[in-house]
Amino acid sequence: MLKNLIEVKNLNLSYQGKFVFKNLSLTIPAGKIIAILGPSGCGKTSFLRLISRLIEADSGSIFYKGLDLTAVSESKMQKIRQEMGFMFQSNALFTDLDVFENIAYPIRVHSRLPESMIRTIVLMKLQMVGLRGAYEKMPHELSGGMARRVALARSLAIDPGLMLYDEPFTGQDPISMKVLLRLIKHINSCLKMTSIIVSHDVEEVCRIADYVYMFEAGKIVAQGEPEYLFKSQDKKVSQFMRGQLEGDMPF
Repeated sequence: MLKNLIEVKNLNLSYQGKFVFKNLSLTIPAGKIIAILGPSGCGKTSFLRLISRLIEADSGSIFYKGLDLTAVSESKMQKIRQEMGFMFQSNALFTDLDVFENIAYPIRVHSRLPESMIRTIVLMKLQMVGLRGAYEKMPHELSGGMARRVALARSLAIDPGLMLYDEPFTGQDPISMKVLLRLIKHINSCLKMTSIIVSHDVEEVCRIADYVYMFEAGKIVAQGEPEYLFKSQDKKVSQFMRGQLEGDMPF
């Protein structure tokens, strides 16, 4: 069994001459939930986009199942992306399509399955997120929590081995957030996936994360199991994990 699904080595990324990442190296173990934490603007979302190669690194390597994604052709990368699910911060649902068609879309794009099987898959994914009865609703008819779960169902439509979550809990009420947390952990376990979650909701995401990387100023300032980071004596880490206003980490 593959121990590390992803290995990042000496990754560099800059925008307009300013470094986002400088010699970033880390590993993402297979089958685990990994949280990426850090202040706004530290490159968390950029990290997800680098893995899916929606943006290109300046230099360095990103190995996925031993294959360097920075070196493969775009056609090969398109096939690799079929193994990845991406839950966008904004949900990114098609506003003119109902819930059923939103979830069916990636299946139709990436397969030639008959409509009867597509229907079965879509309803199964909706059942997984507790929304089987909402398949005829339009996006504007959904609550914020329901829209998030539809976005989750769509990202799972093609049975990805790797899930990338960009701020999945933004704008959620406490109950909806707990539902999402339970769903993400349960789905990751049942489907034996690997999940990377970018989030500002420190306490919530740490409840389900197996391991945490904390970014700041283009580098990793802390890493370890959630309990370890909460007990850290490092002033920056302690300030961020506890949400304290005063400390060494500038606002």
